[in-house]
Formats: sequence, structure tokens, C-alpha cells
Amino acid sequence: MKICPRSVQASQGDRNLCGFTLIELLLVVFILSTLALTGLALTETADSQLRFEDTRVRLQRLKRAIIGDTEPVFQGQRLLSGFVADTGILPDDLRSLSEAAGVSAFFGEKVPIFDPRQEVTNGLNDGLVFAGEVKLQNDEGRVPLDGREEVLFKGFRGPYLNVGSGTHLFRDGWGNVNSMEGYDDYHNYGWHFETLESDPGCRITSKGSDGELDSDSEPVDLYGKDTVIEIARRDWQIDLGSLSVSLANETEEVISATGLEPGLRLCALVYVQGLPFQAGAAPRWRRVNGDLFSGTIPSGGEVTLTFPVNSWVPIGRHLVLLIKDRDEINNSGDETPFESSISGERIRTRVSLYPRTHPQDLRLTIR
Repeated sequence: MKICPRSVQASQGDRNLCGFTLIELLLVVFILSTLALTGLALTETADSQLRFEDTRVRLQRLKRAIIGDTEPVFQGQRLLSGFVADTGILPDDLRSLSEAAGVSAFFGEKVPIFDPRQEVTNGLNDGLVFAGEVKLQNDEGRVPLDGREEVLFKGFRGPYLNVGSGTHLFRDGWGNVNSMEGYDDYHNYGWHFETLESDPGCRITSKGSDGELDSDSEPVDLYGKDTVIEIARRDWQIDLGSLSVSLANETEEVISATGLEPGLRLCALVYVQGLPFQAGAAPRWRRVNGDLFSGTIPSGGEVTLTFPVNSWVPIGRHLVLLIKDRDEINNSGDETPFESSISGERIRTRVSLYPRTHPQDLRLTIR
């Protein structure tokens, strides 16, 4: 059937110029509808993919803010940066990466403190001793290491993460908000942040398009799955047990660390930023002792000193110091810094530890 206006008198020459058939019109409508629906579906998929990719990029930025760059930044050179390298601790929450509220010490020159009476449980040097169950201030034996080659630059130098403001906070690509957890949303911008105890570290999770943490049942939507990044112990700590230190004797004397003479050890002094809003939040220094050396070092001789395996310290720059141990019992309180009998100088060096990198061997010299 042809659809033509009644006023038109179709002649033999223009009889084929009348409109479309009803079936043709329906076919055109069907094709256009299909194209529209297909375009809409592709648009929604593209939008979801963009949000997913944005979430992954933001997770990498969070990781970089915490542990710094894990790859060389210029001609093979590495850069120490990030929250852990500056403070010696993991953040309590993600807001700690962007705000200085409650910070106990800002970035600057810090003098390491050697304390022979460090806390047994965590190695912290705090100048306190136990008298019964009460801690008393006791500065006896504490040595500030304030030489030009001993001080370290430490402390908060954020923001490590630019989070924006208002509705542009550093949320995941889906804009998730922990509306039922006001505290957590304020401190973590809608991300799920948790510390890991068994393998010391932290985990940061985007809850995906559905805004819910994954359960035993799989989400219907592929983009509803959680996107997770973990910072494991080996990402933010280095085992000093893999560090080798050569100790050379360039004096004309024999260095004796046997018999009645005290043994020798290395120790690493590690800066620990005080946690905000906690008692005793002032920065302190943690001492990690090395293995005992008993023996002699002849003039012109050299020995190798080590740390026990599982002597974990955070990435960053630390001070390695040679100490004397009179009773050869680790952490008994009688350790003192070794000083050259010729120059009177302490024997020390700085060490830089980078994420997931074997520490570079060190050399100490007694002159």
C-alpha cells in the first residue's frame, strides 16, 4: 500500500515518488532504537571503565604518598620520599597524608639520641627507666649525636597528597562516601583503610560501583568488585639482616674486642615520629642492635659486621653507629658509642634504604 496525500493526483511518471510503506517506516524506527540503545550501553560501559581506571590511578597515588617512588626517577638515581621515609611510621589514616593537624614534629634537622636504656619491647630511646611500675626520667648515659655527619633531616613535610576540597575530596572514581561512618569518611575520604597486623602494613580498598565491601557472594556487576592495594612489610621496611658493613682499622694499633675488652656491635638509630593525639607523642629514636663481634682487628685489617636476620627498619635515611658492649649481653644497658683512641671521633655513617631494594653495603673506618 502506498501512502500519498489525497490531493496529489499520481500520474504514471510520478507514481513512484509517493512515501514509504508502513513496514519500511517500522524497520527504520527499529534500527534507530537499536542504535540508540547500543550507544547508551556503550556510553555507560565507557563511563564505568573510566571510573575504574581513575580509581586505580588514585590507589597508586596513595601508595606513592606513603612509600614514595619505587622506581628510579632520573638516570638510575633513586629518591627517598613519602610519609614513611620522613616519619618512620605508617599513617593512621589517609588524612594524615594531607594535613598537619596533630603532627608532633615538622621536617627539619633532627639530632639522633643514643640511649643505653632503651625500651626492651620496641627499642625506643626515651630517657625513661622503670622504678617499680613507675617510669622516671633518667638522662644518664644518653648521648646526643650532633656531629655534622650524624644529624638527619626528618619529620612531616607534607602534604604528600593533594586531596582538593569540598565535593572534590580525594575519593575513588565512584565517589564513594561512608555516609554511615562519619569518622571514617572524614579521615579516609570514603576509602576503606585498615592496618595489617600479621604482616605489618596497610590495605586501601575502593568499594566499587556498588559502594559495598565484597562479601562471599560475587557482585553482579563487574565494576562492583572491590579494587584493593596493599602495602606489605617488604614495601615499607627493609631487613638489616641483608646489610653487610666492613669495619677497617687504619690506625697503627690493634683494636681488641676480646678478653677484658668490650665487644663491638653496630646499631642503627631510626627516627620514629610521635603519633598524633597520643600520650608520649614526641619524636623518639629506636635503636636496633647488630650481632656481637669478639676478636681483634690488626692495624690495616678489616672485619665484617652484620645485623641479625629480621632486623626490620622503615625505608628512609638512618644512622649506623659502632658501639661497645662491655658485658656482651644485648640491650643490657651498658652499651656506649665507640670512639677512636687516636682521633676521638665516633665511628658512624648514614644509610639510605629504598623500597624493595637490597641495601648497599657500607664501610666504616677507624682512624
